Amino acid sequence: MDHAHVYEAGRERIAALLAGAPDGAARSVPACPGWTVKDVVAHLAGLAGDWRAGNLAGYGGEEWTAVHVTARHDDDIEGIMAEWSDHAAAMAPALADPEAAGLPNYMPMIVITDLAAHEHDIRGALERPGAQDSEAVHIGLASQIGGLRLHFARLGLPPLGVEAVGLRDWMVGRGDPVATVRGDGFDLFRATGGRRTIGQVRQLDWEGESEQFIENLLQPPYSWPEVDFERASRP
Repeated sequence: MDHAHVYEAGRERIAALLAGAPDGAARSVPACPGWTVKDVVAHLAGLAGDWRAGNLAGYGGEEWTAVHVTARHDDDIEGIMAEWSDHAAAMAPALADPEAAGLPNYMPMIVITDLAAHEHDIRGALERPGAQDSEAVHIGLASQIGGLRLHFARLGLPPLGVEAVGLRDWMVGRGDPVATVRGDGFDLFRATGGRRTIGQVRQLDWEGESEQFIENLLQPPYSWPEVDFERASRP
């Protein structure tokens, strides 16, 4: 998998979305309460800049992320997009070969997961759905399933089967599953990434003893949205 190519394709899709919505930067983003589209892009640019600078202490935390937004508060969206483009070009070699850059092999997946989540956050704000079957979404879902394995193991939960219709299956845990969830890969990506309400998650195709998994589906720092802000699809 060429992670650098997947990342750049996602960045270009976001650039095209904003080019097609001149006033879109000021829109609020329901998936990121308190943020505008410009703030989301500021975070993406800031993350890429921190990668470039090796500033990964506190990675993913609220304080680390908040700096991305506040540091670019007075910048216009065009300037932020230009900055992001520059940082993205510089970080491409590390995405393609993280070991050579002194980074863990899983880091490109985490960066792409963040990019994919925020691409669709922006799409939701602009009412421009699309790219739901992108490689970035596939990588993001696989990454979040990996996180679920660790999360469920810490909680001592039994095995869960996850079936992304038309994509692939996973086993979260070892042994025979006591429950299985099936759904469109995009819905599963959004559900495991804190972009579905618990009611929407219950509407996925569950079999077996599901409630223990539903109640514990989200791993920190995610929390359940209070309202449905994105329509779920059914395969």
